[in-house]
Amino acid sequence: MSNPLKVERVFKIVNDALTNIRQKQFRFNSRKIEKCKFELGNLSKVDFDVTVVSQLHHSAIYMGVMALVSFIESIGLKVKLELLDDGSLTEKDKALLNRTFDNPNLTHINKINLEGCPSGGTWERLCHILELCANSYVVQVDSDTFSSGGLKQVRENILHNKAFTIVGEHWQKPISPVEMSNLARSWNGEHVQVMAESLFDQLRSIKMNKYIRGCSAFAGFPKGCNLRESLSSFSHEMESNLGENKWRQWGSEQLSSNVMISLCDPSEALPWPEYQNFGFPWIKGFNQSSYELIHFIGSNRYAKGVYSRRLKQFLATHQVGLK
Repeated sequence: MSNPLKVERVFKIVNDALTNIRQKQFRFNSRKIEKCKFELGNLSKVDFDVTVVSQLHHSAIYMGVMALVSFIESIGLKVKLELLDDGSLTEKDKALLNRTFDNPNLTHINKINLEGCPSGGTWERLCHILELCANSYVVQVDSDTFSSGGLKQVRENILHNKAFTIVGEHWQKPISPVEMSNLARSWNGEHVQVMAESLFDQLRSIKMNKYIRGCSAFAGFPKGCNLRESLSSFSHEMESNLGENKWRQWGSEQLSSNVMISLCDPSEALPWPEYQNFGFPWIKGFNQSSYELIHFIGSNRYAKGVYSRRLKQFLATHQVGLK
């Protein structure tokens, strides 16, 4: 009879070894991006259909480049880039961005006016997005996303000035704020998002008729949504109710992004699983070629080698020229 503890140790050793191999494969394929020249003819700084915002970090610079390239190529609209430096980008990183995207606008996060909202995490990104919405439709693209296909639903939303966000399997339809409050209370959780959601039936700073519980990794904000003051008011109310330390924890910005999207009329959740957070949940018989956009959250970028294979295929079949 086998020893369960011994089997568990062996399983962990094998799993760690596989993860290590996938991480090395991931880094090897990612570095190939430095040798590529992408033809992005739909980039523009003057005449454009949509502004794309992405906050970049040094350790994920290659993923960030691929997230942006794959989105720009897939969307088929004229795109203006507004990139944010979280303070970690090196001169080499900036040179890669300038070479790939023809000297895009790059702003350090300490230049963003927060107007009373928390700093850090991705709050600067959300504040910047809502400022840019005064003159353009804005799409937030996380560095750990990968686009393919034609992004038909996203394209239609942009052209019709309709808000969107990526969601999980069980959140494909909006929920009422009261229902969300009752559900969040039943979870009895300590995470800032759950605690804030439990207070939705008591909101005074904003009037929210529906709630789309999505993910801030990929979201679209309509031109003229005029929500910058609403964000500050909502943030102040939540901080007053939850306390400064709790409200400034990681996750408050994602909750706030969901709320801002929910305030837009019209707005919608993108269809799942065509647009999905990889591994939430795991999909049996997963075939990456049948999805429009995949968000590879955290360590899931290494899981099952899916991202590395997708990147390898993209670099092999895309029209790129080696330098």
